[in-house]
Amino acid sequence: MLISREKNYANAYLRFEQSILHKEYLEHIFNIFKYLGTKSVSVKLVDRKAFNSFSLYFTTRQLTAITELNTLFYREGR
Repeated sequence: MLISREKNYANAYLRFEQSILHKEYLEHIFNIFKYLGTKSVSVKLVDRKAFNSFSLYFTTRQLTAITELNTLFYREGR
């Protein structure tokens, strides 16, 4: 899980990403958090020197409540 806050936006969002091997787990987490405005799970190809791999991810909407979590865990933006 990543709590991210982009510089030009007031609120933060959550991003969940897992290897495609953990597809069922990510779908379970997606079903828990989909009320936060996520519409679907996306596939990402990670291009590495030795091999390529796939991961699945989803992000939430940018919300004030998530920004509060971001402030607790990432003091001074770190």
